[in-house]
Amino acid sequence: MGARHLVFAGAGVVGAATAATSSVTLFELALVCKIGATWSPLAAALPIALDAGAAVGALAWITERGPVREWGRGIAIGALVGSLAGNALEHAITAGLLAVTLPVVLAVGASIPAMLWATMHLAALMRAPAPAVRVNRAPKRGTQPTRAPKTPMPAAPTPLAARRGGRAAMVGWATSQPELPSLRSIQEKWQCSLATAKRVRAEAKAS
Repeated sequence: MGARHLVFAGAGVVGAATAATSSVTLFELALVCKIGATWSPLAAALPIALDAGAAVGALAWITERGPVREWGRGIAIGALVGSLAGNALEHAITAGLLAVTLPVVLAVGASIPAMLWATMHLAALMRAPAPAVRVNRAPKRGTQPTRAPKTPMPAAPTPLAARRGGRAAMVGWATSQPELPSLRSIQEKWQCSLATAKRVRAEAKAS
């Protein structure tokens, strides 16, 4: 027998012993609080409601998702707390440390219908249809996807030479200077390219 089988077997033994002890204690608590006063088997409703409710809630907590999982977790934790509190109350009453007062009777009696409501709500959540999931579908064949309008590119600035008469004006300016201007001075004056400056300087030199 492997280690996993031993763990499962041990968990089953512990669970059975715990469930039996807790069920008997809760059964006696129900009798003390006059649940099943006319017919004693009705007192078994208290341990059944708490222990079965805890099992149902834990199963939904582990296997389900969304609201069902959240509600199942609430039921499991609530039933566990109720079972622990019920066992503690019964032991305290049996030991003579606590009297059976009205709040105790009301709390024990309310736990059964509360667990019924919680499990019925869980069942209703599990039967509710799952929320629809939106799927982004591809556009139909033959239709073009909408494109954002393109922003026009700004026009390049017009060279100064073109605004002042073109290359002829540039050559005239170069020949009017006391000395033949350099390529750099032509570029800076007319904001032109190096190739244009070379042609202007060559024409000015030849004239």
